[in-house]
Amino acid sequence: MRRRVLVWSAAIGALAGPAVPATAKSSCASLSNVKSFHGAVNMHYAAGANGPVDPSDPLGQSEAINLDRVASGLTVNLTIKRVSKTDTQVGQFRSTGVITFLGTVKGGNVSVNDSFKRLNGDGSTDKAGQLTHSGPADTGAAMLIIDPHRCRYEFHASFLVRHTTFDGDSEVQPSGVVGGAGWGELEHMPKHGLNLTDGEGPQAWSRCPDGGPVISGDSCYVPDGGWWDDFRELYLCKSVSASNCDTTSPGPFGDAGLNWVLKPKFKT
Repeated sequence: MRRRVLVWSAAIGALAGPAVPATAKSSCASLSNVKSFHGAVNMHYAAGANGPVDPSDPLGQSEAINLDRVASGLTVNLTIKRVSKTDTQVGQFRSTGVITFLGTVKGGNVSVNDSFKRLNGDGSTDKAGQLTHSGPADTGAAMLIIDPHRCRYEFHASFLVRHTTFDGDSEVQPSGVVGGAGWGELEHMPKHGLNLTDGEGPQAWSRCPDGGPVISGDSCYVPDGGWWDDFRELYLCKSVSASNCDTTSPGPFGDAGLNWVLKPKFKT
């Protein structure tokens, strides 16, 4: 059993990337008196992969991995506000005056129902295991980037569960840490007010393509932890053996779900 300990960082990296042409200036609700944003986020990912242990022996042993993860009603608190003062174009955003809100994700409920099964050629079970959890997220991070010049924004959120419950054969026990991270695509600010509500059906990747969502403006979801690495190789290679497969491919690995509701809190 291939294992990797998940290292989850709540820190959000600095914006970086090639410049894109600026567009005409737009007008939207002022954020000068906005202190923070608060709300909730939901994420989910479910997918399966299966294939022979040895691709040269299709009647021999096989493996099947199913991932089913739902994070619902996670609390988002974006309490750190930063305003860019540099005059450059970064990805989809004009940097001068771009406003970034940083904060945390926690609480809600994270449901994990992942399974692993290795079958013999006659269909009997050789090894099996199940990874389960139902409870609040232990930690997570969130980021909201707003370009008031063009009235566009992007939202990012992640969650982490440090301890899931494993039941099965110890030989196939994975890391008990499970997490996920979602990025919404570049969205329009509402015409009136600052309540931000939207949803996506992003593809799942091992890393976001095209330089990441800030550069591409596209949505993205990255699962991690548990049997994720084993699942990724089985999904890509259609077998346990990776000898004839490019395991460095970032995907995609099916579709995920992401939706959010954010409301501003004003200075008093």
